[in-house]
Amino acid sequence: MKKQIAFSLCLTLLFCLAACGKTPTANKGTTSTALSESATVSEVDGGSLAYTAKVAYANAAGEGYNRIMSECLNADRMYENSVQHWPLFKFETVQEMQDFKTRFADALTFDSGYNEVPSFDTYAAEYDDAFFGDNTLLLCCVTASSGSYRFGVADVSVSGDTLCLYVKQLNHPQVRTADVQGWFVMAEVSKADIQNCKHFDAQTYRSGVLDSITADYDGDGKDEEIIVTIGPTSGLYTIGITVRDGGEEYSNYFLPEFFVGSGSLTERSGNVCLQGEEDGKTVYYAVSAEKGRVVLKNGEKAMRYWGAEPEYHVSSYSNLNRKQGSERTLSEADNRAVTKLIGRQEFGDPYDNLNDVILTDVLNKSTICYDSGAGVVTRGDYAVKLSDADREALNGILSWYITLGVE
Repeated sequence: MKKQIAFSLCLTLLFCLAACGKTPTANKGTTSTALSESATVSEVDGGSLAYTAKVAYANAAGEGYNRIMSECLNADRMYENSVQHWPLFKFETVQEMQDFKTRFADALTFDSGYNEVPSFDTYAAEYDDAFFGDNTLLLCCVTASSGSYRFGVADVSVSGDTLCLYVKQLNHPQVRTADVQGWFVMAEVSKADIQNCKHFDAQTYRSGVLDSITADYDGDGKDEEIIVTIGPTSGLYTIGITVRDGGEEYSNYFLPEFFVGSGSLTERSGNVCLQGEEDGKTVYYAVSAEKGRVVLKNGEKAMRYWGAEPEYHVSSYSNLNRKQGSERTLSEADNRAVTKLIGRQEFGDPYDNLNDVILTDVLNKSTICYDSGAGVVTRGDYAVKLSDADREALNGILSWYITLGVE
């Protein structure tokens, strides 16, 4: 199966939603009398179009998610990283809806719910020829790293001939289950409202400010503004932090291990800190700017940031005695070359390889195993066999640091 590889996510993120040509308004969404009045999602912003929002259980899709991304209306947007795009489908008739169920019967769950979230079939029973006579059903598939997360429609807006369904994460629980899950986030809209639309997209709605403080974070005698926002949602809990320092602005998106809300920013020991709780203890991450981006540090521990470039350490590994050699850090140039080479691959079925190289991404806390003889790279449960040219290129880089083919 294809698996989206996130080695090079763009960090100039989400300060506008220009991809659909319009930022969602702050008005409440409305429901016309022609649309179903049941199961509307409460407490979400939006309303460029009248719509009824519904959410059903879909499951995590597994190996079928690649087909979902390649066969959706916005397939050309799936690998754009400036915003989080979700696969979107549009049904104009009962037959189109049934065809969708048949096409993805092996990847998605239509007849079961999840806790309080109903099944797709529960809603599908309401959609008949009379409904589709005047209305269209928009459906996007959202995945999350935990079944504790809930999602809804933030807005359905049209700009020119482009429609965009904006998805919003509705909760940020501190205690979360560890099961990867998927959801159908749906919007019923009037055919008349979208009759001129030729392009369709679904993406994550940019959330507002969680907290802010004005203080001298860098000790230069001048106050700066530090702002915390909810970051992009891609199955991970992220926050954004922006520092406005006079005419300069620095920002970054982080993956905290604790919930961040109002009152999380505080001044402590001459620093502006993000306060939270890890392992039952209060922790403070000092805000600073390094190399043009915001960083958060608790002593020597730096908080992981979203879209961080890998920082590889490499070591040899013996399959016979299961011993790992000492690690060596790749140079900055070699690190970029390895990242580019691996990041462009499409990982597929699992491969039970005999690894002689281990690449440890110390920044993103992940490990890649590599069989230098077969040219097979294994990441998690998936693997890819490199072309001869790519294998030679990767072996050429790694051979400067370790002995390949170790036994």
